[in-house]
Amino acid sequence: EPSEMMLAGGNREKEDKINHEIQLYGGLLNSSSNLNLSNDSSTFPMNTSESNLWSSSFGIMYRAKIKQFDLGAGLSWMKTGEKVNYSTDIAQYTDVDSVIFIAWQVDSIYNQNTQTWTVDSIPQFDTTTTTEIITDTILYNNINKYTWISIPLRFGYRFDIKKFSIIPRVGIDLSFVMGSNIGTYAEQYNQGLVQKSPSQFVLSYALQLEIRRNFERWHVFVNPYFRSNVTPVISSAIQTRRYNSWGINAGIGLKLK
Repeated sequence: EPSEMMLAGGNREKEDKINHEIQLYGGLLNSSSNLNLSNDSSTFPMNTSESNLWSSSFGIMYRAKIKQFDLGAGLSWMKTGEKVNYSTDIAQYTDVDSVIFIAWQVDSIYNQNTQTWTVDSIPQFDTTTTTEIITDTILYNNINKYTWISIPLRFGYRFDIKKFSIIPRVGIDLSFVMGSNIGTYAEQYNQGLVQKSPSQFVLSYALQLEIRRNFERWHVFVNPYFRSNVTPVISSAIQTRRYNSWGINAGIGLKLK
């Protein structure tokens, strides 16, 4: 019969073993602008004309369980942005040339034959140039979307309750912009609309909670989370724009041998 020492050693070896998992997931997220605006009096209050954006996300994660600690890294696809409904003006300046009356020039002519004087009044004119402002109203209703490929890095701790696990996690996302994403904004009064490109790389932090139901080698899970940009997505003299996102993912996981 095996000794107690052999059983204890076998249990410790089992507890110390690293478990490897792969997860596939998809879900929805809601992103809202975290917007800092310049104090300049010409700054347009963009945040009053913007609303949150719902979009989809999906990805794949590798996870390793060391005792009860949970480490993860993966690849994900997501979108952030906002709905915009701007009503702004654009001021255009044009030069107008005008002819103005200056004075009458009086000219007298003496006719020796008739010994009479003839008096003529000749008007004098000049030209002047004035600058006039023409203001047009612009109504713009659209969606600004930025697409990202992210590398999520996560650290957590597992609480196992029979066939369920609760896993709170913290981590960071390394996000790289995809494609030619352009945002359109009304940054200043009377300046119309401007287009801005996002940063090529953005760093974010994330908080999440995974609730899973375990089976033999696989599991299903839901994962509510919060994500916030540390570095700005849009940066100019008028605005510094980051995004806060919250959402929920659901997926399936498989324990590797």
